[in-house]
Amino acid sequence: MREKKTDSPAMILLRHIYKQTSSAPGTTPSWDILNRAMSDAMRLAITAHFRFGMDDFKTANEELGMKYWAGQDGGYGEWFYGLACGVNNVSAARAFEHWKERGPYIHINIQTRDAYGNTFSRKKGRVAVGTWFYWQDGNHVRVTSIEPDHLIACAYQEEWAWHGKPMRRFRIMRQELLAARRGGQAKEASDGEA
Repeated sequence: MREKKTDSPAMILLRHIYKQTSSAPGTTPSWDILNRAMSDAMRLAITAHFRFGMDDFKTANEELGMKYWAGQDGGYGEWFYGLACGVNNVSAARAFEHWKERGPYIHINIQTRDAYGNTFSRKKGRVAVGTWFYWQDGNHVRVTSIEPDHLIACAYQEEWAWHGKPMRRFRIMRQELLAARRGGQAKEASDGEA
């Protein structure tokens, strides 16, 4: 597993952690240690705004065993995408979109989380699993899954809850988000709540 001259800073970090963790002298390789280290390294690369190459998630998946350390969160790796969107690491978000073969879902007046789990509002940004925004008839919805051609967002009885059975489920196409942005249909968060 050699560093390639064309590797992005993020991939250089990931390859280094993979090599050092899986071949530390005098230790028996541990999948638990390796998987935790790789997940932490990806999180660090995203939150520290390392630049990602367009094929970095594909490479991490194919060469560094990402399926073992990306988590099962409604489509493995979506947590990394949500983190990239939350901290606004655009190169990481674009690389993830490229790997999943989907474009970005962009909306206005969204509520998202940063690297520490703090919720904040953004006037415009990428939508990821866990993002909240207002949708048809003032429904405050949370994105629960993303596919290449649509996303699923649910409204719950308690406005900020995301457990239990949803009151309403919306299948939203990218074009619908665009139309809502252009038409000003997205309601702003009331009283500046995040």
